Amino acid sequence: MADLGKIQGLIGQYNGQLTKLKELFLADGKIDQEEQAQLDKIEGLIHSLGDLLEDKIDSAQAEAGEDEEAGAPPAELESSQKTIKASVGRGGTNDKADVQLVQELLKAKGHNLTVDGLIGPGTIGEIKAFQQAAFGWADGRIDPGGQSWQALNGAASASSDDSSSSEASDSASDTSEEGGVSGKDFSHPNAGNVSLSYGAKAVKMNSRAEKLLKSILAACGMTGATVTSTIRTYHDQARITMTQTLPGRGAETVRKWYGQDVLDACRKYSGNIQAFADWWQKRDQNRGRVSSKHLSNQALDVVPNGNRSVFANKVAELVPVAGSGVRRIIKKGQMNEPVDHVEFTFKVTG
Repeated sequence: MADLGKIQGLIGQYNGQLTKLKELFLADGKIDQEEQAQLDKIEGLIHSLGDLLEDKIDSAQAEAGEDEEAGAPPAELESSQKTIKASVGRGGTNDKADVQLVQELLKAKGHNLTVDGLIGPGTIGEIKAFQQAAFGWADGRIDPGGQSWQALNGAASASSDDSSSSEASDSASDTSEEGGVSGKDFSHPNAGNVSLSYGAKAVKMNSRAEKLLKSILAACGMTGATVTSTIRTYHDQARITMTQTLPGRGAETVRKWYGQDVLDACRKYSGNIQAFADWWQKRDQNRGRVSSKHLSNQALDVVPNGNRSVFANKVAELVPVAGSGVRRIIKKGQMNEPVDHVEFTFKVTG
């Protein structure tokens, strides 16, 4: 992680040098076409390297968390608490005192694990084994006051509590441990435990889209995400491209995403967002298709509260599954995409 941090620092320096280089080129009042092309190329490489590095850091952090159980046991933990304060297990908060209490309860029920307050594949595996035996499904996470916690703590019994048993049976018939497609769209029994927040410009999704996204996140062991963009107007698309994408990610990204003609128009109408939007809408009408699924209300940009690679891989798994509700994903870093861009087979708002 220290080496990755040094590389991240160097990338920041490269960005600073690139800014100085642009200032030098502008000293004569302009940047010619060849100079601009080279600057765009350098900027694109820096952004790509930064995105790749960020993914590597995320992966390293995730691996460190998964291997934590093999480390030295922590100082003696307070075990007098009678309930957990936050989620324990896959994708959970995993406070040490909470983890220790769950381990103690699992061990009391005959599960073979070390009580050390550290989460890892061993403890998560025993949580899954407990859930599978109790309910017929398993997601590897125990939430405060949830069905798994009640059964583990003795407050409710999977065999004696009719409502819990019925709920578990219904979930099991529709989904597996990782969820499944049942009737309409991919679903997961823990979708209700996931919360979504929205960026300032993102229109709130409809209930069907929210349920699908929450199910995907639940299958990844995650408890939340931020949706940064959903449906867009052509004015939105033009504004984002002109004021964010071109100056922030470079001309090559605009060209790669939308084509040379859009890049040319973006420069031509510089400062006049509405004129750019009008041109773009007419361009799409003439060619008979939209430039982005955001314009047809079938896409969302999302930042999961967890390992982005795990989320992106789960979405990619669902793309070829008939009836999953997922059409496509452009992963963060792919095509210089700054976030995970997910497309559904239906409208995501309204």
